[in-house]
Amino acid sequence: MNNGHRSAARRLGLVLLWLAFMVGAPPQGYGQGSISGTARESGAGQGIPGVTVAVRGTTLAARSGNNGSYQISGVPAGTHILLFTKEGYQRSSVTNVKVVSGQTTPASATLNPEYYTMETYEVIADPFGDQSAELLFERQLDIGLVDAIGSEFFERAGASDAAEILTKVTGASVVGGKYVVIRGLGDRYGGTTLNGMIVPSSDPDKKTVQMDIFPSGVIDSVVTSKTFTPDVTGSFTGGLVDVRTKAFPEESFIKVSMGTSFNGNANLRDDFLTYDGGGTGPFGDGFGAREVPAEWKGDGPDILGLENTIRRGSDAQKQAAMDEVQRLATQFPSAMGTSRGSSGLNQKYSIIGGGNTELFGKRLGVLGGFNYARTYSFADDAQQNRFNASAPTQSLDSRQLYDEVQGSQNLGYSAVANLGYELNDNHTLSFVALHVRDLQDSAVFRVGENQQERSLRSERHVLQFTDRALNTLQFESEKIFPELNDAKNEFKVSYSETKQSQPDLRFLEYGVNPDSGNISILPSFMLEPSRIFRSIEESNVNVLVHNTIPFTWWRDLENQIKFGFAFEDSVRDFTEERFTYNSGNNYGVLNTSDPVDLGAPENFFLTADRFGSTRPTLTLRKNAQSFYRGEQTVWGGYLMGDFRVWDRWRLIPGVRYETTLIGIAANNRSIVSESELNEANLLPAASLVYEMSDDMNLRFAFGKTIARPTFKEIAAVTIEDFTNNLLFTGNPDLQLTEATNLDLRWEWFPQPGYILADRDDTFHLCVNQPLGRVHPIILQTRFSATMPSC
Repeated sequence: MNNGHRSAARRLGLVLLWLAFMVGAPPQGYGQGSISGTARESGAGQGIPGVTVAVRGTTLAARSGNNGSYQISGVPAGTHILLFTKEGYQRSSVTNVKVVSGQTTPASATLNPEYYTMETYEVIADPFGDQSAELLFERQLDIGLVDAIGSEFFERAGASDAAEILTKVTGASVVGGKYVVIRGLGDRYGGTTLNGMIVPSSDPDKKTVQMDIFPSGVIDSVVTSKTFTPDVTGSFTGGLVDVRTKAFPEESFIKVSMGTSFNGNANLRDDFLTYDGGGTGPFGDGFGAREVPAEWKGDGPDILGLENTIRRGSDAQKQAAMDEVQRLATQFPSAMGTSRGSSGLNQKYSIIGGGNTELFGKRLGVLGGFNYARTYSFADDAQQNRFNASAPTQSLDSRQLYDEVQGSQNLGYSAVANLGYELNDNHTLSFVALHVRDLQDSAVFRVGENQQERSLRSERHVLQFTDRALNTLQFESEKIFPELNDAKNEFKVSYSETKQSQPDLRFLEYGVNPDSGNISILPSFMLEPSRIFRSIEESNVNVLVHNTIPFTWWRDLENQIKFGFAFEDSVRDFTEERFTYNSGNNYGVLNTSDPVDLGAPENFFLTADRFGSTRPTLTLRKNAQSFYRGEQTVWGGYLMGDFRVWDRWRLIPGVRYETTLIGIAANNRSIVSESELNEANLLPAASLVYEMSDDMNLRFAFGKTIARPTFKEIAAVTIEDFTNNLLFTGNPDLQLTEATNLDLRWEWFPQPGYILADRDDTFHLCVNQPLGRVHPIILQTRFSATMPSC
């Protein structure tokens, strides 16, 4: 497994060197010209600034200046149609614009203002541009089914981060204020990219990234793709969200915001559930007390030897050994259960700034932002129940019935910096750096009935602190070749590191005799009191190359071919250390009256069992470790086209080829295993767009996609989720999931900034290969309307 990955990494260097300078040679002999003219208002005949002028069927466009004039260079020779759009004016078009190689063709248009009769009212607000109209226009010309929201809309909607932005997208749901779900399909079938590059999640249980880490001030647009096209990763089915940052701010600015919120169920409570030493703190520091003590690292102290001395040594030796057991065990914090405390107000702060300057005579854009949020959540009337299926009675029998109280404190902050540099008019470089930290400290208390021992009242405590971090660096080069028919080459590379630490996760379960009040821990059906230290570290390298070649063919219709390459390599290391409290008398009745403070020194002493033998009341032992190391390497290449088969018909066929190699080496408490998943997939896709009119489209799309198992899902390691009362064991026999996607959409753009659409008629058929299972068919239909907001 490792030899294959090392060989792939060695080849990567040579491939990148070639790809960095690669751009496909376009067909020769196709000349270029220019189009210039003026957009004027009907009646007065004055020039209109800010009109978007686009060459239909291409990505060529310009905006008119203050006097209404514009110029579009690099237009392929032939006959074209120009579209003129601006909010507040009716759409206008100029047909039969003939472009001759080396010449400038005049083409002007007159736009009619749109008038509405309404009552007199006063609006006090800052003016805004027409970016939303432009994005809708780009959507109209896009090859796939996409939705885009721009930065101007963020301001009007009051969205402070990408998560709040996505709540405005029809068909997208944001769960927990962080995670986006597209078309109702779960996390496994979605994806998130930053400027087109994969960003690994800082949560190993999630594939999608926490969307609230991106401040809205540094975002240019958020694009949600509902249809697979071969130029994106094949590992999504429900949808793909791409967060695109600003390279060059429109003007210098700095913006500071702060806010607070109050929820009577969670904030300013005096009975908030927490524990001694709990909390995130204001900036997530001061957690050294949660680390494994130095003497317990590695193999740890010889606790079994000390227990043997207690059983067989002299009285003096027994006491000395017990004193050593007590000293070692009490190096950990004593609290093993919950207590009550107070909670504060929710807080949120943000600072964003940027501007443009010059470096070596070239434009340099600088943009940066910082987000900070601290929140509380509390539930005191929850239920945590478990039922077992009974085959003889064909019914569900209750096994555990618990009332639950849970308190959680969350702290999250992120910083992002973006640099854009124009080497010349045709070559732009950009650099993005992102740092995210997310901390959650939760306390859970359950009380109820365990059907295996109904004579006792069962109580459980879970103390869980989770610290996640994400660091990402991205570099992008975009170059246009005017001498090659405006062919474009995009080269992107990113490096990311994610970490998750769960230091000193504590679990305590015991039974209480309702008559005597005695406390017992019965290992026959109760988990031993445990302290668990988990750590996950993952690194990710992502390389993308896109080449676009425009050309014309019969009837001088504009077309383009696009091809490229992708590489991704991820390595994850997971470790778990477990420490358990033990009793020489199989626990029996504990000598403490307060099990919440189980690790306190007074609970460790010598006593005699019912047979008269000396034993310790309590000891702390280190169990066997669990760990796994996983590596995933994905190579991909694609070829696709955008062809105008007739004036109003566009065909977008293509295919993507991806190879997947996932290797796992695991040690599950001394049980060693290795597994490997090695597959190749051919992923065809095709879209057909019929332009029913200049402002109306009918789209049909087909594509095959895959879903890869995560490292956690495929690693043969057992992980206990105490908070959700679940036991998770990875399955090394898992294979890729294949999905077939069919999409149909009708959309009407009655005027700039407006859309009326049958949002999604979607059909998914997913097949899990090893079991031959067909997942339920998902059929969705949505209807939406979008228009400018005042």
